[in-house]
Amino acid sequence: MKYWIVCLLLVLPLTASFAEDATKPDAQFKGEFIYLRDYGTDDIGYLSLPQEPPTAGIILVPDGHGIDSWLKITADVIAQKGYIVLVLDLYNGNANTEEKQVERMENDLMEKGVLDAMKTSTVFFQQSPRFKMDKVFVVGPGSMEHYLLAFAAQKKLSLNGLVVVNPSKPPVEDELKRVRYPVLFQLGEGSPVTSGLDAMVKNLGYQDLCEIKSVAKLDPKSRRLDEAQWQQVSDFMQKNSTEERKKGLLQSLKDIF
Repeated sequence: MKYWIVCLLLVLPLTASFAEDATKPDAQFKGEFIYLRDYGTDDIGYLSLPQEPPTAGIILVPDGHGIDSWLKITADVIAQKGYIVLVLDLYNGNANTEEKQVERMENDLMEKGVLDAMKTSTVFFQQSPRFKMDKVFVVGPGSMEHYLLAFAAQKKLSLNGLVVVNPSKPPVEDELKRVRYPVLFQLGEGSPVTSGLDAMVKNLGYQDLCEIKSVAKLDPKSRRLDEAQWQQVSDFMQKNSTEERKKGLLQSLKDIF
């Protein structure tokens, strides 16, 4: 199965692994579950807030493990870096550990439901009186790549960019063609996906829209995000948070479409 590190994800002391203690049953989570029915759907999400004024909103898209202890701690740690973090519940509260069950949960997802939930999360950041953010990013694992790229093809979203962590294969070219927002593909050093993805991006002329970054020692079976991975994600978010960058991308999109 394909693993990830949510897009932006990670924790406890920021050393080799952000989520070293994520499986502790006595973990004290800082976030809480909220209803999103006021923003378009009946979905719920795990919301974690920073202690300081936030710089952006981050939407974490879980793989088939669901919102487990590891992912909640991940959200809490990212929040303390200065972000409002919303983890979508795509699996009706189920948190899974068995690999076959994890894969089955992902396979049973309905695309419309996933995209509607993701859109609701952007509306939340756009319209919430308390948590309104003008900069929003989506982060998800390679196993959710299809949904992430399908979402990146939507028009008129309040969205600054997406991160796909550790995809196990290059995306379908037709999916990549429709991308309208900056995307960071984060791969393990020496990943067989790199050459095919790089060629596809160049063939489409999407070098300004899609970034491909590699990280040494990225274990394809790991669900953790280390400091090197986080730094790449952080750099990507900073780069795509400026008005100058937004204007340049709008012009690039006009040329492409």
